[in-house]
Amino acid sequence: MSVENMQPKVPIRHPLFAEPSYLTLWQVCPDLMHSKHLGVDQYVAGSVLALLTCGGLPAQFQAACDSVLEDIKAACSRHGARSLASLKPSMFLSDVKQPWAHYPRLKARAAETKHLMPALRDDTKINSNIARLDMSCRIDSIIDACPRFALPTDASAELLEEGRFLFNVTFKPHWLLHSLLIAKHASPRPNLSRLRLA
Repeated sequence: MSVENMQPKVPIRHPLFAEPSYLTLWQVCPDLMHSKHLGVDQYVAGSVLALLTCGGLPAQFQAACDSVLEDIKAACSRHGARSLASLKPSMFLSDVKQPWAHYPRLKARAAETKHLMPALRDDTKINSNIARLDMSCRIDSIIDACPRFALPTDASAELLEEGRFLFNVTFKPHWLLHSLLIAKHASPRPNLSRLRLA
């Protein structure tokens, strides 16, 4: 039996799933907040921030973060969104002394990550600092090569050849795909009759 089989007479494989209080449609559906904003977007934002701030020596990372934060605040005010209150290298790098040793991941709440993405997009396009502009052009070329980040593994593989761990966007979607694969054993049918979709 698969999740697509929603006929009323479909037998339920396990008695646990016969009780409506144990399983709902929302447990089978993808969790957008965790898979996108706290998953893929945090790795993408961490990678972009690492490219924008980690071009120099580790002692210069905080000054670069302060400059990027000012740009982010300006972009967020244009979008009418809340900005990050602070930005430190430790918020997206696991080891500041070796910034390319691990995949960068922004440590922020889902709403902060969601509002940061348009600001980062704007910052990569309008930055006037030559070194950061060069990094920005590289980010744009990666994005152009991977429309809508459909193929982020290509970008990750290209940068991995240079010894840079960037754009690790497989963790949360990988977990989500495993959830969907085992979802065929869980029938949401008992709860669909009470679900009112407007």
